[in-house]
Amino acid sequence: MLDAKLKELINIQKERQLALKELSVVLGYDISFSDKEVMQFAMQEFEKDLMAHIEKGLGEALNG
Repeated sequence: MLDAKLKELINIQKERQLALKELSVVLGYDISFSDKEVMQFAMQEFEKDLMAHIEKGLGEALNG
Protein backbone atom coordinates (compact mmCIF):
# COMPACT_ATOMS: atom_id res chain seq x y z
CA MET A 1 0.00 0.00 0.00
CA LEU A 2 2.67 2.52 0.98
CA ASP A 3 4.78 1.71 -2.08
CA ALA A 4 1.82 2.35 -4.37
CA LYS A 5 1.01 5.62 -2.60
CA LEU A 6 4.61 6.83 -2.93
CA LYS A 7 4.62 5.96 -6.64
CA GLU A 8 1.33 7.84 -7.07
CA LEU A 9 2.75 10.93 -5.35
CA ILE A 10 5.92 10.79 -7.45
CA ASN A 11 3.82 10.58 -10.61
CA ILE A 12 1.74 13.57 -9.50
CA GLN A 13 4.89 15.59 -8.93
CA LYS A 14 6.30 14.54 -12.32
CA GLU A 15 3.08 15.68 -14.00
CA ARG A 16 3.35 18.97 -12.12
CA GLN A 17 6.94 19.32 -13.31
CA LEU A 18 5.89 18.72 -16.91
CA ALA A 19 3.18 21.37 -16.64
CA LEU A 20 5.69 23.85 -15.21
CA LYS A 21 8.13 23.13 -18.04
CA GLU A 22 5.39 23.77 -20.59
CA LEU A 23 4.45 27.00 -18.83
CA SER A 24 8.13 27.99 -18.76
CA VAL A 25 8.21 27.81 -22.56
CA VAL A 26 5.16 30.07 -22.80
CA LEU A 27 6.51 32.57 -20.26
CA GLY A 28 10.00 32.60 -21.66
CA TYR A 29 11.78 31.77 -18.42
CA ASP A 30 12.25 28.65 -16.34
CA ILE A 31 9.90 28.18 -13.40
CA SER A 32 10.25 24.41 -13.21
CA PHE A 33 11.75 22.42 -10.34
CA SER A 34 14.87 20.32 -10.32
CA ASP A 35 14.53 16.53 -10.15
CA LYS A 36 15.71 16.72 -6.55
CA GLU A 37 12.94 19.20 -5.69
CA VAL A 38 10.35 16.99 -7.40
CA MET A 39 11.38 14.07 -5.19
CA GLN A 40 11.42 16.28 -2.09
CA PHE A 41 7.87 17.42 -2.76
CA ALA A 42 6.73 13.82 -3.30
CA MET A 43 8.40 12.72 -0.05
CA GLN A 44 6.83 15.60 1.88
CA GLU A 45 3.37 14.59 0.67
CA PHE A 46 4.13 10.95 1.46
CA GLU A 47 5.17 11.88 4.99
CA LYS A 48 1.94 13.88 5.47
CA ASP A 49 -0.16 10.95 4.26
CA LEU A 50 1.76 8.48 6.40
CA MET A 51 1.37 10.61 9.53
CA ALA A 52 -2.36 11.02 8.89
CA HIS A 53 -2.69 7.25 8.45
CA ILE A 54 -0.80 6.59 11.68
CA GLU A 55 -2.80 9.17 13.62
CA LYS A 56 -6.05 7.72 12.32
CA GLY A 57 -4.99 4.21 13.31
CA LEU A 58 -3.90 5.32 16.77
CA GLY A 59 -7.13 7.25 17.27
CA GLU A 60 -9.19 4.20 16.33
CA ALA A 61 -7.10 1.95 18.59
CA LEU A 62 -7.39 4.30 21.57
CA ASN A 63 -11.09 4.99 21.11
CA GLY A 64 -12.03 1.41 20.65
